[in-house]
Amino acid sequence: MFITDESKAISARKDAQAFHRNHKIKSINDVEPHKLEWATLSKMKRDAGSATRDILDGITDSSDDAHRQSAEASVDAFVDLVAALELEKDTRTTEGVRGPRSQSVCATSLRKRPVMGPASTDDAPEETATALRSDQSFRSWASARADPPESIRGMNAGQFLRAMVVNDKSEMERRALSEATDSA
Repeated sequence: MFITDESKAISARKDAQAFHRNHKIKSINDVEPHKLEWATLSKMKRDAGSATRDILDGITDSSDDAHRQSAEASVDAFVDLVAALELEKDTRTTEGVRGPRSQSVCATSLRKRPVMGPASTDDAPEETATALRSDQSFRSWASARADPPESIRGMNAGQFLRAMVVNDKSEMERRALSEATDSA
């Protein structure tokens, strides 16, 4: 799993070896938050904060630029790790499940994905045309696919708007206005 840049992960390993040893990982990018238990997520987040503080405490006025750059890269890596752990905890809280998940993608994202499968022969035939030809008008195409309700057939948009603004004159206008809302 990709959590941070590899160069930052290497700096973090160099500057926080105890963190890596305690969590039995070689790199921050080896962490798969979706597979961890809730308690492990919380402990890793706490330990990452502690490792970050230790790295920052190691910087003094006499530290050379290379050490400061390495510390900055390490802190950035731990910030990315904490963000990934918090995202995982938020995802589990949203789903209402605290246990490990089999996939890194949340269930709501999976439900939104289109599913490709064999076409059913029971369904109505699907139209495959995605664009109108130059000899087709949008009005004719749309009117063939969208049948207006019986109460507004024969009534154009101008009549409908006039009935909304002024007053309804016929039974057909009253029925059309009763189906629509003024706030729409």
